[in-house]
Amino acid sequence: MIEVTKDGDKTIIIPSKNIVAVDADDMKSAVKIVLDKEPDAVAMDMKNVSMIDSMGIGVLIAIHNTLKKRGLSLELFNMTDNINHLLRTMRLHQHLILK
Repeated sequence: MIEVTKDGDKTIIIPSKNIVAVDADDMKSAVKIVLDKEPDAVAMDMKNVSMIDSMGIGVLIAIHNTLKKRGLSLELFNMTDNINHLLRTMRLHQHLILK
């Protein structure tokens, strides 16, 4: 479901497929394991994600909320133009770091 790599102090989560309702619970569980290790910084490489639905956005918001409690932010990069536009339209760029 996800691959996890490190870039210095940053933990990078790489979803292996779209972030949609059918996989949302599995994604949350996999990311929870990563976040339980209390990384110093977290980014998500969206290179394999071509679609995200409302449940997927809920997953991103849940990750953001967990990190915010620790004084951290979630950075998203390698997004398709459509996903970037969707997140900006929903004003999530005010909470997430979109690159």
